[in-house]
Amino acid sequence: MHPWSVYRFDPELKHLEWLIEMAKDNNVQIVNCQQLYDKHKKLAA
Repeated sequence: MHPWSVYRFDPELKHLEWLIEMAKDNNVQIVNCQQLYDKHKKLAA
C-alpha cells in the first residue's frame, strides 16, 4: 500500500499503531529510513 493511500484505508492509522506495538512486543528494532541506510552503509564499507 502506498503511504499516500493509507489514510483512505484507515484515517486514524490504527493498523500502523498495531504493527508498531507488535514489533515492540517482539523486540524488533524500529528505525527510520535514514537509520536503516546508515546501518547498511557501514556494513558495506
